[in-house]
Amino acid sequence: MLIIIIGIIICIIIFCVSFIFIKEKSSCRLSSRLITIIFIFSLAIGLFFPTKFGESELVRQTELVSLSNSTVSSGNVFVSISGEEIYTYRHRIDTEFGTETSTEYVTSSISHDDGNIIESEDINCKTPVLLEYMTKSKVTIWTFGFGVALTDYVFYVPEGTIQKDVQLK
Repeated sequence: MLIIIIGIIICIIIFCVSFIFIKEKSSCRLSSRLITIIFIFSLAIGLFFPTKFGESELVRQTELVSLSNSTVSSGNVFVSISGEEIYTYRHRIDTEFGTETSTEYVTSSISHDDGNIIESEDINCKTPVLLEYMTKSKVTIWTFGFGVALTDYVFYVPEGTIQKDVQLK
C-alpha cells in the first residue's frame, strides 16, 4: 500500500516540476512517459509483490505406492529422481475406468518449477506420503501481495527408498 502511495507522490512531484520549469513539448512528453512508467511500476509492485508470508497450511496428503518393476530394478522405491530434477511417484486414484474389484494407480511427476521439494527419509516411516503445503502472502503496510502463494512438497518416505538417476556427461 505504501509503495503505491510513494509512487503517486513521486508522480505528482515530477508533474509539478515539469509543469513549473519545463516549457518544451518534447520534455513534457518525456516527463508524462516517466510519470506513467513510475505509476504502473509502483501499482504492480504494490498489488502483486508480497513482502510477508503467512503460515504454511497442509492442503493435500497423497499416500505413495511403490513404483512398478519396469521403472525400478529391485526393492521398494517410492520416489525416482531423474537427471533433470524431476520427481516421479506413484499413487492410487479413484476413476471410472476400473472395475469394482480393481485398484487403479497413476504415476505423477513434479519438478522444482512446481515449488520447493523436500526429501525426508525417515527410518521410522511406516506410510510413505507426499505432503503438499501452501503458504499464502499476507497484506502488509507496504504491499497487498494479491494472488501470490508458495508451494512446498515434502516426500516423507522410509530411508533408502528414493532412487536417484544421475547421468554424467
